[in-house]
This record gives sequence, structure tokens and C-alpha cells, in this order.
Amino acid sequence: DSANPGSRVYARLLWTFAKDETSAKGVGWNHNLRLAGRLTDSLTDAPLPGVRIEVQGARAVTTSPSGHFVVSALMAPLPAIVRIVARSHQFVSTAVVLDTAYPGSILAPALSTHPIAVTPPAAPRTGPAIGGTVLNIAGTGFVAGATTVKFGAPAGTSVVSTETQITVTTPLGLPGPVDLAITSAHGTCTVPGGFTYT
Repeated sequence: DSANPGSRVYARLLWTFAKDETSAKGVGWNHNLRLAGRLTDSLTDAPLPGVRIEVQGARAVTTSPSGHFVVSALMAPLPAIVRIVARSHQFVSTAVVLDTAYPGSILAPALSTHPIAVTPPAAPRTGPAIGGTVLNIAGTGFVAGATTVKFGAPAGTSVVSTETQITVTTPLGLPGPVDLAITSAHGTCTVPGGFTYT
């Protein structure tokens, strides 16, 4: 994946460390820790399920539907610095270091592997210059409740968005084609001549 300014997204990681009481006998408590955490979208606070959490010194785990994860029998001294990386079909985070002596919260910068895109073309593709045409746009990389659509310079109104669908009403325009610019936290996708005013 190649980095670009529009593809930067962030996950919020909450974590705590504790002694792992499920560990095998005969190993010092200071080497057996239990890491519990939750991964959420930093903009919407929505959980990030199905993300692989790779923890230095422990077996990787996957976040639950609520974004939670638990790593047991983590072999590390107390205090220590533990390195983790979050990976999913959407992003790979930069390495995050956690101090086992403290609970906390941190933003994990991540590179989106699915930047915003529109497929297929918006429908309908034409409408009157007085505006008021309801447009349906399908694609990826949208953010529910936080995606904008511009028709040339003017922005559309009554925008309703999910992660894959947008409904927007066209603003007043001039006869002729205009570019559509769809923007979310994942970046901007421009569709040249995506709508034509009649």
C-alpha cells in the first residue's frame, strides 16, 4: 500500500495490564501479564471488530464484535514496554508501545488500504439546474453521518451516508456537467463529469 494524505485514519486503543492468574505455576508473576483492551474508530467511537492484534511476546488475537481483545500469559517483565500492531482488511497501524505499569488510551495512526472510491457511477446522472434531484452513490470508504458531496463548488444537501451508500440532494447549478467530489475521513474521491445539470 502507498501512503497518501487522504488515506490516514486513526484507531483509539484503550488498554489495561494485570497479573495473569491463569498462567502456569512455577513462573514468576512479574513475567505473566494479562493485556485487555478495546479498539474503536477515533472519529465515531464505533468498535473496530475483526482486527488482528499482534503483541510482542504473545500470540496474536482478534478483536471481538465490540472491539475488545484479551491477551493472556503475556511474557514480559513489569514494568515493561510492549509493542503492538493492529492489522485488518482496512488498515495496518504503526507500531504502538504500551507501558505495562499504567493503563491508558492512545491514538494509533493507520494506513487505509481501502481509500474512498465510487463504484458504479452515481444515479441518476442528470437533473434540472434548479437542484432538488436525489442522487444515490455507492462505493467504499464512506463514513456514516460524516461524508460530504460537492457538485463542482456547491455542496449537496440532505446527505445521508453509510459506509457504502450515500443519498444526497443536488444544489442549484448551471446547465452542463460538473465533477462530483465525495469526501470522508478516508480521503476524497473525484468523479469527473459525474453529474450533468439540464
